[in-house]
Amino acid sequence: MYRLLTTIALYGFVALLLPRYAGAQTEAPLKRFAFSHPQMGTLFNISLYAADSSQARKAADAAKARIDEINNSMSDYMPTSELSKLSMTAGSKKAVPVSEPLWLLLSASQELAIQTKGAFDVTVGPLSKVWRKAIRQKAIPAKSEISTARKSVGYKKMQLNAADKSVKLNAPNMQLDLGGIAKGYALDEALKAIEQQQVSRALIQGGGDLVAGDAPPGQPGWQIFAKWVTPQGQLRDTLLQVKRCAVATSGALYRFLESDGKRYSHIIDPRTGMGVTHAAMVSVQAPTAMQADALATAVSVLGPRKGFAWLQKNYKNIPTIVTFQEKGKPVQLGALRGGVRE
Repeated sequence: MYRLLTTIALYGFVALLLPRYAGAQTEAPLKRFAFSHPQMGTLFNISLYAADSSQARKAADAAKARIDEINNSMSDYMPTSELSKLSMTAGSKKAVPVSEPLWLLLSASQELAIQTKGAFDVTVGPLSKVWRKAIRQKAIPAKSEISTARKSVGYKKMQLNAADKSVKLNAPNMQLDLGGIAKGYALDEALKAIEQQQVSRALIQGGGDLVAGDAPPGQPGWQIFAKWVTPQGQLRDTLLQVKRCAVATSGALYRFLESDGKRYSHIIDPRTGMGVTHAAMVSVQAPTAMQADALATAVSVLGPRKGFAWLQKNYKNIPTIVTFQEKGKPVQLGALRGGVRE
């Protein structure tokens, strides 16, 4: 299941996996293995270096199992998930104790919701449902649908109690949607599962996000391509080498709805109920995929210039690149780290 050269295309970047250099290390020779796993509406691609196929398979299976566990707990599509069962208590005035992983995501999400004044908001579920239907039917939702859904949206309607890790959804018909953070968390947990099998050199990709472990043998890092704008205003690919970090890319590249010449993204602004219309691509590099995923979503909702300025003010050490069109020309704000070269 592995080849000498594999290129995997992502939303905003491409991972270029090269063969290890012969004689570049003193440890036992490692071989590269590749696996894939469909889950969370995307395909998770796992690349890792192991001593043999048995160790590689065991590590990959552990990662897949962890991804499945997280999906079964945090999916808003599955009525049996912990997240869906929590949403079913909306308006009941009942505080529901939740698991440690779900508490981690909800508390982190609520903190980001406060920081962004609702631009990032996991109570967006009712609007997500409306826009998923709209994209399938290729028709803008009726104003009445959006207005009704918005009555059940708002991070201030979700009450968290840190003492007993309980959650209360105070408005009827509230639905939680962790689409802007759960995939990143799944990537982090999948990498941990692999490392628990004594495999540290791994790269896992899911949709527009990736998390990197230790670098491949004899290389400074995993090589990925990211889009950037040259001083001459041309959109180019930049080759980065990353390790022990995560990169998440968000943007309306593939999932959107066009109406009257305007493109509405699948990314929803919880404050307005509408899909965002600024055609920007955001890539965020962070210590964890969960953080990168959430921040990329927040910047996408806030808009390219406002979102970038907000991130620079509140997360100065988080490398970010935002590319978008302005007056017919590509514009770039920021840059990622990792041995950048054309």
